Amino acid sequence: MLEEVFGGNGLGTGDNIVVCPGNYLATGFKTYTGNWFDRFGVKCALFNPDGTVGPERFETDLYGDPGGNTSNESTCNEGRVLYGITGKVYDGPASVQGLCALPSEIAKHPPLLATKDVSKLIAPSGQGGPVAAECPAGYAMVGLRVHYVDLISKLWIECEIVSRSDPPAH
Repeated sequence: MLEEVFGGNGLGTGDNIVVCPGNYLATGFKTYTGNWFDRFGVKCALFNPDGTVGPERFETDLYGDPGGNTSNESTCNEGRVLYGITGKVYDGPASVQGLCALPSEIAKHPPLLATKDVSKLIAPSGQGGPVAAECPAGYAMVGLRVHYVDLISKLWIECEIVSRSDPPAH
């Protein structure tokens, strides 16, 4: 599994890697926010041997600080998976939007017909400068590494190679 930094200040001691189970790829996020992102989880779909994602779905647990009482979700359009994220970072992530593509397009970089996911997740603080993290060509997202103190202070994306004949076995 490869890891690419999205950004943040990295303060705090809490650290969790949130990944889809084997043979699943990331298709979206779920979060809880207060003024900042407090917890993150990943939405997943089964990656089929024919290179498509199936109807079977899975959601990871949420990791981070137990604060935040507003729940948010964002998901790629049907049949697409995450290959990166874009957004803003201040002391921690302030907005996050997934970069989505069909699994068959992931080998191209940037993927053809790439789209952003259905909705941008924005923490109420909304501050910060633009950042992005993308998996290398041929890789799709399978999860996130979440670092936190009393808010999510840094995110990394977790990437796994995608092959039609050999689904990711993380």
